[in-house]
Amino acid sequence: MEPPVLGSLRQDFSPFMNHDRPPSGCAQLLEEHPLVEASDAKSRADRLLRSLLEESALLESRLADSGRLDPIRAVSGRSAMDRAIESTRSILGAMDRLLRRSDRC
Repeated sequence: MEPPVLGSLRQDFSPFMNHDRPPSGCAQLLEEHPLVEASDAKSRADRLLRSLLEESALLESRLADSGRLDPIRAVSGRSAMDRAIESTRSILGAMDRLLRRSDRC
């Protein structure tokens, strides 16, 4: 027995399952849709990075004003915010590479 999610997907895409190609007019939409989603995801990740950088600066200022240290940074050398920023930058780099590659196709 297949999981319910697969059954739902099978039903949603059943118009395309018995065709070598989607019905006319759908091919372009199907090809462009992932690029639109990828571009939207990249925009959200850009906004997230800006927010993380702003919050990090604010946090550093508050810690300095209070004379405290970030406990995670004190132990590991990097704060949780530093790691989140680094991860987001890495994801954005991967997204940029994929979007550039799709532009060449």
